[in-house]
This record gives sequence, structure tokens and C-alpha cells, in this order.
Amino acid sequence: MRIRWKLLLVLLFIALGPGLVLRWIGANSMRDLGTDLAASTREALIRRSGLELRTLVEEHSRILRQQRDLVEMMLQIQATALEKRFAGTSSTETGKTTLYRFETESTGSDAQILDIPKQRPGMMGQSLTVSYREQSILRPPGSGKTGPAGLDRRLTDTVSVYRPLVQKHSDLIYWQMTALKNGLYTIYPAIHYGPQPGARGSNMMGGMMNPSMTPGMMNARMYRKFKEQWYPLAETSRHISWSKPNIDPFTMQMVLTVSAPLYDTSDIFIGVTAIAVPVNVLLKKDMHFRRISANMVSLLVRTHAASGTDQGGIRIIAQQQVEGEMHHHWRALLTARYLEVDDKTQMEKLIADLESHRTNVRKIDYAGQASLAAYGSIDDYGTALLLIVPQKDLAAEADSMGAYVLNRIGQQIKLTRLLLAAVVLAVIALALVLSRSVTKNITQLAGAARRVAAGDFSARVRIQAGDEIGELGQTFNNMVPALEERMDMKQSLDLAMEVQQNLLPQKMPAIKGLDIAGQSIYCDQTGGDLYDFLEVCCQDSNQIGIAVGDVSGHGISAALLMASVRAFLRSRVSQAGGIAQIIADVNRLVAHDTQETGQFMTLFYVQINPKEKTLNWVRAGHDPAFFYDPATDILEQLQGKGVALGIGEDVNYQGNVKTGLSQGQVLLVGTDGLWETRNPAGEMFGKKRLKTLIRKHARLSSGEMLSSILEALKIFRDSAKQEDDLTLVVTKVID
Repeated sequence: MRIRWKLLLVLLFIALGPGLVLRWIGANSMRDLGTDLAASTREALIRRSGLELRTLVEEHSRILRQQRDLVEMMLQIQATALEKRFAGTSSTETGKTTLYRFETESTGSDAQILDIPKQRPGMMGQSLTVSYREQSILRPPGSGKTGPAGLDRRLTDTVSVYRPLVQKHSDLIYWQMTALKNGLYTIYPAIHYGPQPGARGSNMMGGMMNPSMTPGMMNARMYRKFKEQWYPLAETSRHISWSKPNIDPFTMQMVLTVSAPLYDTSDIFIGVTAIAVPVNVLLKKDMHFRRISANMVSLLVRTHAASGTDQGGIRIIAQQQVEGEMHHHWRALLTARYLEVDDKTQMEKLIADLESHRTNVRKIDYAGQASLAAYGSIDDYGTALLLIVPQKDLAAEADSMGAYVLNRIGQQIKLTRLLLAAVVLAVIALALVLSRSVTKNITQLAGAARRVAAGDFSARVRIQAGDEIGELGQTFNNMVPALEERMDMKQSLDLAMEVQQNLLPQKMPAIKGLDIAGQSIYCDQTGGDLYDFLEVCCQDSNQIGIAVGDVSGHGISAALLMASVRAFLRSRVSQAGGIAQIIADVNRLVAHDTQETGQFMTLFYVQINPKEKTLNWVRAGHDPAFFYDPATDILEQLQGKGVALGIGEDVNYQGNVKTGLSQGQVLLVGTDGLWETRNPAGEMFGKKRLKTLIRKHARLSSGEMLSSILEALKIFRDSAKQEDDLTLVVTKVID
């Protein structure tokens, strides 16, 4: 070893040794400081957010109590007015349950608004029309006269009691009800199913119903079910009482009902009057909770023993649904669902707080992540508002600050690295003087090359020389941006390939009576072939749709069109419609997107119902599918009229059907990349070879048949390059 190299090593050790040690100690200390600072800030933010959540829950409970006080005051006014109306009323017996509507005259702008029939959601998606010009009356056997005399006349007048209250507080009042001790029962506004309100005294029910039930029977049952939620409370307590959150049987909305007893002039109990308030209205103030976290879960809960056990649990009775930034509503859970907390101890503490009506904030493990739960009681039955927020959302600011601190530390470390590099260069310059200029340039090139190899494409060299070394440096500087561009392109293609592969079925569907297998092999990183298995709307759940398509061209553009067609097809199949209309609607969307590009896609779409033994298909410019019956050794091609998707918007397609499917029959749908595959001699695989393979392997399972055909294709192609995408789906009737 030469002296100048030994001197270089000594100088490097003396100059760099202490600096490297100090740099290592300083870097670790700064990293620890940044981590500790982020952790302490995170805990402080979580504590602050917990206090804020608790304050919000308490404030919301206070506002809720104010709303309840307002509703109770309206109910007291309603009860007082009704007692005056019913004072001295007598009744006589009748023989059957009867439903009436009674109209009253209205004046003024508010009254004109209430004169317009309103639409509310009804059962099973039916529209429910309510009329504020009238009320509905349920008259069971033995409740009194059926004519306008007696109690009916006074009931007709009660609309004038209900109407002023709903005019002033239409956002709070959902229903106004009165039920007398003799069974006479009114509800306001009047309810109409199907027919629009009109004729006086007409029956209340309309639309579709059980043929064995009369409209009166059906209405009376729903009225009695609604009455059971509030009438017994006031009848038993003899004072104003709130019900638990219950489901309104007319609209399936969650409501709270407050009821009050009615007395005659002799202070004898004669019935109950009530007001129903939607839960959505009472809890609408919590929209600002979403500003804390977009992932917040809002629930109405009540402690309740889980079904089949004696252990306590927290039953979810409603959950807030968020549709857009401003649209929030509460959805009642019709089936029993319980809150799941990963830690048993946390669940026990949570149950204890709820049973004691305590407002509190606790840390829980919910849905596999650390969360903060804030809760508070909203009624006397133990119903509570429960808000669950992931801690990571609350600590996002701290995490961001921690990342910023660590980034600044990294910058300082880089600066130190540069200073050390400067020392190294000074030592090298001192040891080698000017004789090392050439070596220095080569070393610079090697260092930059290593940075590029490590992924640092900002690396450049500055070689001020007019010789070959300078030319090499200039070439290197020109090469790095081009290499970076190619690497970015490769990463984009890899990502596109991964996304497209995820669009293809990840597993074969399990359909009773069918054995299905499919596979796509692309010639490039991305391709334009498509196969998919679809659930068909409004049909037998055992029915399946199978789509196989081929986009013109290859690469990114073909992959994008393939993804669009897949989305269009999945969306359209989820709606009602015939098979030909489905493809026509999809074509209209595709043609709209491709009218400027000239691209198109062939498609073969088939729906199989193994229960009905039927096969329906539409051929949109695609090669016919192969259908083989081993029992008769007949192999036919499923033809059909139809042009490729994207050629024109207004295109009609032909639906075709095959019935009488039997065990062992095979359906094979593929793309032209299969039979147009060429071997090194330029010969195509052809459909004749494919038909031979179908007959040969028809007794195998679909998966084995698919593998056998692809293996035969691979052997035929040998060393030749795959020039086109190929897709194959095999379906076999096994029952």
C-alpha cells in the first residue's frame, strides 16, 4: 500500500471518528426527543378530545331535555283542550270495527300549507299519504254511535285542537293521537294507503294487502300496535309519561311518544292523548360531532341481556346513517344487535355506567382499534346516546407534528452528512493533491451511480473536464432523468396491473348444480379481456350471470375501457330488466364514452338458472360460445345477433334461450386470443383443436378442463410470444 493511501486512512480516522460518534449520539437523541414529544402531545390531544366529547354529550342532553319540555308543554295544552271537548259525552254500542276520516275548514297561509297532502315513507317501500285537513278514527265494537251525533261530532272538532299545535311546531310533531277508555281512537294527520285523500267518510286503507284481510282489519291492527307503545304508560301512571324509542308501525321510523291521561268533569279517567316525535328531530343537533372525526359511530343503546344468556350486554336500538356532509338520519335496527367491545373489563365498566345513567368518557377497543367512547342518558328507561371515535383520528394532529419533527431531524442529519462529506473531500484533496483529479471524477461518478441504484434520482455529477470523463459525466446526467421516467412508468404499469387483476374474480362462485372455472392471461402488463360472475337482480338467488369480453387493442387504454364496462355491467345487472335490455343499456353508456376514441368491446353475456334448467344469452359482436352435450356428442355454437359495444348508441340486441339443461353438459366461453394463438411456425391453434379438447376432457371438472386446455395451448405455442390476451370460462352442469 502506498504512503498516500496510508496517510489518507489516518487522516480520515482522526477527522471522521469523533464526528461520526457525535453524529450517531445526536441523531439518536433527536429521534428519541421527537418520538417522546409526539407521544405526549398525542395523549394530551386525546384527553382534551375526551373532555370535549363529554361536554358535547352533556350539552346535547340539555338541549334534548329542553325539547322534551317543549313537547310536554304542547301535550298539556292538547290534553286541556281535549278534556273541554269531551266533557259530558255519552256513547252507545255498535256492532263492528269502523274507520272514518273527518274534514274541517282551514284558513290562513299556514292552514293552506297543511291542506296539501304530505308524503311519508310507508311499509315495504310503499308511499304513505297523510292529510292535515282531517284525522283518522278507529271505532271498535261497543264504542258509540257511528253517525255525526254524540262522540263523533266532538271527535270531528278535535282537528281544530291538533292543527294549531302542528302549525307552530311541524318539525317536532309527527303524530297526535287520542284513545278513549271505551276503545275509540283517533290519529292526526289522517293516514292514506294508496288512494289520495278525498271523499268524506271513505275507508282509510288502499293499495296492496293480504286478500284475506279487509282494509279495516289491517288498519285496526296497526293502530292497536301503535297504541300499545304509549297508552298503558299514561293509563297506569296517571301523569305525563315518555315511552322508550319505538318503531312507528305506519312509517317504520323511530319515534319517542309522550302521553297524558284525560279526565272528565268528575275527575274520572276517560282516556289518553299523546304526541309522537321523530328521534331524528330530537337528535339532529349532533351533526357538529362529525367535525371531530368523519369516522365517528353514533348509536342509541340500552343495556339488555343478550339472547340465550344471563350476562348483561349493550343492545343497539338505532344507528345514525350519514349520506353526504349534511344529510344525517337515524335508522332503527329491526333485529337484535349488540355492541361488541374487545376487552371484557371495558364492557363491564361501560354497562355499569349506562345502568346508573352516568355521563362519562372511556377508552375502549372497538372494531379492532383503540377508540374513545362518550355516552349519556337521554330518557328514564336507560336509553343512551353513545359516540365512538377512533383515537387515531383524535391524535392525527399529534401524529402530523411528530412526522414533521422527525422530518426536520432527518434534514439535520442530512446536513451533518454533507458536512462530513466535505471533511472527507478536504482530507482526500490534502492527501492526493491535484494528482487525484481524475480519480476524484471517477469516484464522483461511482457515488452518483450508487445513489441512483438506491433510488435517489436527484443525483447529478459536475465534472468540468473536456475529456472522455467529462463526456461520461454529461451522459450520466442525461441518463438519470430518463431512467427515472422509465421507473415511474414501470411502477405505474405494475400498479395498473395489480388494480386490473383485482377487478377479475378472486374465487370461483359456488352455485348449486354448476361447476364453474375461469382465467385470463394478458400478453402485456395490462389487458383488455374481461370475465366476471354477476348476481342477477330480482331473480332466483341461485341464478348467475357470466360475462366474457374483449376490448379492441391492448395496454392501458384497453384496461380502462374494460374496467368501465365491468362497472356499467355490474351496476345494470343489479337492476330489473331483461337480458337484451341490460346489454342495450350498457352499450349506450359505452358508446357515449368511446365515440371520440373509436374503441369498442365484444361481449358474450349468459345467465344460467340451474333450478329452471335454462340458459339465456346475448352475443354482442363476440365469437359464439361452445355448448357440448356428452350424452349426444353434439357440440354446437351459441349464435345470436348483436354488434360490439361502443359501435353506436341506439342498438338493439337479441336475447336467446336454451332450455332442458342436463347433467354433464358443458358451456365454454372464450376470447379470440385462445384459438388465434400461433406457434413458432406461424400456425394458429384454431377452433378445431379446441373442439377436440372439449370432447376429450368433457368428463373432467371445470377446473381440470380449464387447466388441460391452457396446458395444451402452452405446449402448442412453445417458444412463440403470446400476441393477444386470452380468456376462458368453463361451466359444467353437475346436477
